[in-house]
Amino acid sequence: MGIPDGIRLTPQGYYEVAQKPCEEELARYYADLYYQNSLSKTYAEEYLPEEIEHTRNKNREAADIIKKHFGGVLAGKRFVDIGCGEGFALQCFVSEGCDVLGVDYSEFGLQRHNPEMLKHFRQDDIVGFVMRALGDGAKFDIINLDNVLEHVVDPVGLCSNLGKLLAERGVLRVQVPNDFSLTQNELFRLGKVTRHFWVGLPAHLSYFNSESLKNLLKSLGFELIAMTGDLPIDFFLFNDQTNYVEHPEVGKGCHMAKVRIENFLYRIDFGRSLELFQTLAAMGLGRVTTAYVTK
Repeated sequence: MGIPDGIRLTPQGYYEVAQKPCEEELARYYADLYYQNSLSKTYAEEYLPEEIEHTRNKNREAADIIKKHFGGVLAGKRFVDIGCGEGFALQCFVSEGCDVLGVDYSEFGLQRHNPEMLKHFRQDDIVGFVMRALGDGAKFDIINLDNVLEHVVDPVGLCSNLGKLLAERGVLRVQVPNDFSLTQNELFRLGKVTRHFWVGLPAHLSYFNSESLKNLLKSLGFELIAMTGDLPIDFFLFNDQTNYVEHPEVGKGCHMAKVRIENFLYRIDFGRSLELFQTLAAMGLGRVTTAYVTK
């Protein structure tokens, strides 16, 4: 598949942009350009009921894995969602009885979709929040990092510091896009894609797949609890009629098909669906990959 210009392989096995912005430039980019106005494309104006159901299923999946680690009870656990976005994870873990905190550059997503979570919100940049929490001696039982790691300047430093914020037996959940993956390699081999469509600058600075995410976290002393993937929307790219890279107009239909199929699987048997998504992660498959680790 090759590596595009300006991207390099790190010693930990993931790919990164060779010339990264500084922390101040990155914070300004997100605060000023990405989150602060209603014209932002970061968050949808509205979601279909099926999409809301899907988001809740995914958060329930996370809660079930973490709950099992804690012996079936989450009540009273301190949960922080760093990059909380629209607040759906906050809503889920509040319902489990957790003491929750959401951190993000802006409250816009919360205001739009889960305004009742604003009382649990702190506006801050990611690195600044983590450093201040370390200085305060804060500890969290559960740290959620959902589609954040690929955006930061120093993923290794961030994960290392998050480990210091974990309480005893605490859980760090890290979800990232599954990039430079086995599926993408095969699509290149077959000529179904001819460009690295997942490289998205300046937003995405690092690129992980299931194996490199696991290796990075293990290199920092984390112990793996579980890994999950999802239904690989990339599989639509094998079909010329549903190749949303070559034909972007079919992308929404592919997305909704994935949402409906996953909701259908969850309704049949939630537990077995979770086992399926864990098997997909073990095979390196899924458009996203999620690691659950402890120290």
